[in-house]
Formats: sequence, C-alpha cells, structure tokens
Amino acid sequence: PPVLIDNRCYIRAPFHEPNPDIEFNILLKPKMAFGTAHHETTATVIALMLDEDMVGHKVLDMGCGTGVLGIYACHMGAEWVLGVDNDQWAYENALENIRRNGTTAMDVRLGDVNVLQEEKFDMILANITRNTLVRDMSVYTKHLIEQGRMIISGILAEDVQYVLNEAYQCGLKHISTGEESNWISLTFIKQGNLDPKA
Repeated sequence: PPVLIDNRCYIRAPFHEPNPDIEFNILLKPKMAFGTAHHETTATVIALMLDEDMVGHKVLDMGCGTGVLGIYACHMGAEWVLGVDNDQWAYENALENIRRNGTTAMDVRLGDVNVLQEEKFDMILANITRNTLVRDMSVYTKHLIEQGRMIISGILAEDVQYVLNEAYQCGLKHISTGEESNWISLTFIKQGNLDPKA
C-alpha cells in the first residue's frame, strides 16, 4: 500500500494513483533497495524532515537506498542532494527513482564515506545501522557546516545512548527525537565542542 506521513508526504508505487491533495507526492519502485517508508526508520526520518527548512540547502543522504529521503529533500526545496550507497542494487534503483520523479537536483555515488570529497552540507541524513552510524559519525560531522543539521536513524531504543555518546564527542547537540515501534530517529545540530551535560 502507499504510505501517508503526517498528511503531507504521500509515497506510492507506479500502480497507485497519485494524491494531488497531498503536499508532497513521491513515486518509488523499490526493487531490491531499502527505503519505501513502510519501515519505521524511514517514516520517522521523513516526519522529522517535515520540521526542517530545506530551501536552498545542500543535503547528503548517506545509505540512500531507493533515494526516497533525498528525493523528498528535493521536493522540499533543497538546492542539491548527494545520495551515497555501497550497494549496487540501491545505487541503480536510486538513479531510476530520481528519473521517475524528475529530481534533477539529486546525484548518487556508489560507495561509502570514502566517496565524499570536500563538499560541505547544510543537512545530513543517515538511515543506516547503528554500528555504521557510530563508526562514521566523525566523518559526517566533518562534512556538516556549523549550525548544520543531521538526522540519523536505524537505532533501536536500547542503543540510543551508545549513539548519543558518539554524537556528543563529535560536537553535535541533540535537539529532537522520533520514535515508532522501538525504532528511534534523532536530529542534531553541529555546535562545535559541546559539554554533553549542557
């Protein structure tokens, strides 16, 4: 079935009818790639994105899967989105979905954090596994502008503190949380070296 998030974002497959009454319509054919918004992690990231101003921003979508988060960022007015995924199926599927949605402001690279160059981003989205998030958090932070936002997901409730500790070490301040069925999404702002108790 199609997915409707907060009555503002409607995500559908080619065999579903569009919903012109909804603000954002995204067309996905997921194939083998992750990210249809049926999973709680994708849905909670999209819900958190609704609270963000994307207009004119440069956005990084790490572990982009189908490309759904990056495509959505484009719909919200992002100037440029870079999707990155280390899975060949996901890379090809994201390119197809970008074409399907006419999302000309989004590019995709095959690989991991090592394919990032000197780019700086206003926002970073990362819906990956806990271990990858913790391992690569410092790299994400390096590519995030001061006062930039980061939304991460793929975290079970029992692992949240583990991820928060690494985020604090990287100078990120936790500002909001999304939760659904024991899956957690977190929004951070980059503020340099912070005291995590502040």
